[in-house]
Formats: sequence, C-alpha cells, structure tokens
Amino acid sequence: MVVGTQLQAGVGDGPVAVPLNPANDRLAPLAFVEILGCSVLERMVQLFLASDAECVSLLVDSRTLHLLPEFRQSYSKVDLVVAGDLALAIGQTLKSYCENGIDYALVSTAGAYTECDFIDLLWFHRGSRQPITRVVNHKSHVDLWIVDCAKVQPSDLVSAVFAAKDHGSASYMVSEYVNPLASLADVRQLAVDAFNGRCAVRPAGTEVRPGVWVDEKADIHKRARIVAPAYIGRSSKTCEDTVITRCSTIESLCHIDFGTVVEDSSVLSRSYVGIWLDVSHSVVSGNRLFDLHRDVALEIPDCSVLGPNVIPAQRTKGETSLAPVSSPLVLD
Repeated sequence: MVVGTQLQAGVGDGPVAVPLNPANDRLAPLAFVEILGCSVLERMVQLFLASDAECVSLLVDSRTLHLLPEFRQSYSKVDLVVAGDLALAIGQTLKSYCENGIDYALVSTAGAYTECDFIDLLWFHRGSRQPITRVVNHKSHVDLWIVDCAKVQPSDLVSAVFAAKDHGSASYMVSEYVNPLASLADVRQLAVDAFNGRCAVRPAGTEVRPGVWVDEKADIHKRARIVAPAYIGRSSKTCEDTVITRCSTIESLCHIDFGTVVEDSSVLSRSYVGIWLDVSHSVVSGNRLFDLHRDVALEIPDCSVLGPNVIPAQRTKGETSLAPVSSPLVLD
C-alpha cells in the first residue's frame, strides 16, 4: 500500500482574518499564520510526512500563492502545485498518483489542524469498501478524507471538498486533537493547548528553561521577565522591564517595547507593541488588537502604540532565510 497526500490551499480555506505581514496588510487564512514559530500549514505537512506518505502535493490557488507562508525547512517529498482551478488540479493529481502506483490519497484543506492515527484511518477505509472516507469528530465533520485513487470519481471528491456533499462515503471518528482554526480564539487555544501538552504541537526554538522557549536570534533584555509558559520567536526583541507571561507567544520579527506586559495573549509575526502597555487575553497583529474576552476588534491609528514592526536592514543581515516549499508546478 502506497499513500500520497493532497493539501488544498484556496481563497476560501478558513477565515481570512489577519494580515500575514502587517506592513503590507495582506490578509491570510489562519492556517497560514505563524503559531509558536511555525504555520499550521507546515505542521500539517509534517504530520503527513510522519505517517510515511510517499509524497505530499500542496495544491495552491494561484490567487493565494502570494500569501503562502515560507516553511522553516525544506521537504524533498513536498511538491507545490499552483492551479487556476483547484477542482481540475485535484483530478489531475489523483490521476498522477494512479500512474505512479499510489493506491490511496489523504486529502485535506488548509483550514484546520488535525491530529489523526493515519494508519488506523487507512485500515478503516479499506474495510469500509467505499471510495471515500471522511474524518469526523464528536463536534462536526473534519476537512480530511482518504480516497482510493483508482476507484474514486474526481467529481465526487471535488463535491466533498468544496460543497460538503459526500457521495457514497464512509465516516471515520477521530479521537485525537482537532482545532478548526475558525477564529482567532482558536489560534490562542492552539497555543495554550500546546503549552499544556494537550496536542502534539511543540514550540520552535530551544526550551531555555522549563516552559520557556526561545527561537533563534531572539533579543531578550536582561531585565525582561519571561514567565513560563511562554514563547519568544525568531529575531524578536523584548525590551527592558517587559513581562511575557501566562501562555503568551511573541512570534517572529516582533518588538515588545519598554515596560509592556503581555499576558495570555499572542502577538503575531512582524508586530510592534509600544511602551507601558498591558495586553491581556488578546491577539495582536500589526495595528489591530482582537480582545478575545470582549469579542472586540480595535484598529489603532497611532503606530507608536501598535503597528507593523519595521525591521532595519542591519537586524536582518546575515539571518538564515526560511525555506520555500519547492519550485512550483503551475497548472493553467
């Protein structure tokens, strides 16, 4: 048995809620957003590769390509396919799998983080004798399927993926961790669950002391207090008298200025947080603050308070760049 994997990243995959790079205000699906130093999209790729998949095909809508996050490392088994028509690309990829002797394909959208026993799922699917098996959990359907490459009709799979119409499919109940990434509250919950060991996600970087992770080239002032559990991302700066506490995450290329307290919050990549602020129970992205307790979104016009973090050239000189997925194959 040979298993391949398709991951679809389209314009409609997941809520488009936050800028991937606050400096240019490009809105991105939440699966593209960095959480604990790595995008959920890359974490799903890692889960598929860990299941001994023969290959992973990342199908990206050409309108979404510019939003695709760079990966922290290169993956020799990952192919990037850029398509103007994702439905057509799904069919072409399944055909290619059949021609290359791949028996089964795991198919997922880039909208959620799902942990699953893929071997158990495969055996369940084979026993069901159905061309498609969809994963579900106790709350809802999960956007993850396994299909027989030779038996499934591409139109049926396309209907399942894009129209939630499962023709002749079986259902597999997953008991492992699922986070739908349907809102920014889910982004925070994934970070909190990772800190508390409720899922397989682990922060990038090094655990410098119990519960405190620091990624490469992070600049932490000697008078800054990092209280476990907490994460400081790649090339981020925390200034004098700052406090980072209670499962807070400071993602890559951020700047937390003098005297500010970040409590039970996530500061997304490339964000600046000004002096003497108290950020709690929130997600910050550039000049936007999303208060999760009050369910309120604020846009701060004063960039000295909140804003995109403008990185001087000397701070990025010599940095190790993140790895692209691969050279893309373009499908018209």
